[in-house]
Amino acid sequence: TTSGVNEMAYQQSPDSILLLENLSSILMKLHNHELATRLSFRLLDLEPMNSSRYYNISNMFKAQRKFDDAKRYLRTAIKLEPDEASYWLNLGVIEVELGHIYNAIEIYKKATNCGNKKKYEILRNNDATSLSKLDYFTKAWAFNNIANSYIKIGETYSAYNFYNKALQMCDDGQLIEEKPVISQNLLCNLGYLFDNAKKIYEIHRKFRKYYDEKVELCFSENQKLKTNGKIRIGYVSPDFKKHSVAFFFDKLLENHDKNNFEIYLYSNLETKKDNITHRFENLCDHWRDVRNNT
Repeated sequence: TTSGVNEMAYQQSPDSILLLENLSSILMKLHNHELATRLSFRLLDLEPMNSSRYYNISNMFKAQRKFDDAKRYLRTAIKLEPDEASYWLNLGVIEVELGHIYNAIEIYKKATNCGNKKKYEILRNNDATSLSKLDYFTKAWAFNNIANSYIKIGETYSAYNFYNKALQMCDDGQLIEEKPVISQNLLCNLGYLFDNAKKIYEIHRKFRKYYDEKVELCFSENQKLKTNGKIRIGYVSPDFKKHSVAFFFDKLLENHDKNNFEIYLYSNLETKKDNITHRFENLCDHWRDVRNNT
């Protein structure tokens, strides 16, 4: 395996920074956090003034949900490189996990005024377009995270404004891949933002119209996906259980016209099945457990 090859190489060159980086990265993907962290500390010994070493250790602690340790190492990375936007964005995520929502909001706001390591690489290549896009990317995610944080503390008006700011950054920076994700965050939270059903409906229609114009559907090809005159619809979720998403989804699933639609549920549920899970299994036509699929 790749990890085995790297490990043998490491035995020969235990101070090779490139090998240590590769092996640590592979071990993280294999969820071997303990050994990956040990190698990352070795890298820190070799490069104690490299902020990314502290940042990587922070991410490893975060993956293990050791948020206080993650925060401590990330703070050190920020001291070494205070103008790195990705450090501030990640610190905001950790503060949210620790329940410090107001702190997280202020930290995300700092990220909008920071730079990014990649800036310097881009500047060396005189690539003004990429530099501009990177700024839009940082601000889009910072504004999105601020909006998500305001939702958590019930400040819905502020959340709505920041979702719109994030989407404006996507449009201005032509962030094609980011806009659908941020749009989804806004649409999923509309029920918290407004109690006017007509307004919620109109916002959904607005986004549907936008994506209809962006995505060309070939209905002649889509017809091949029909079975017995029915259209197949698939839903993928880890929340087919007692969960707020499931409560929202229940009536939609129950009221599908089974004469016209064939329903597939793809579950990557990580907990035990409960009564809601069993109900969904009975309501759909096909249940697929995809938890271990890649």
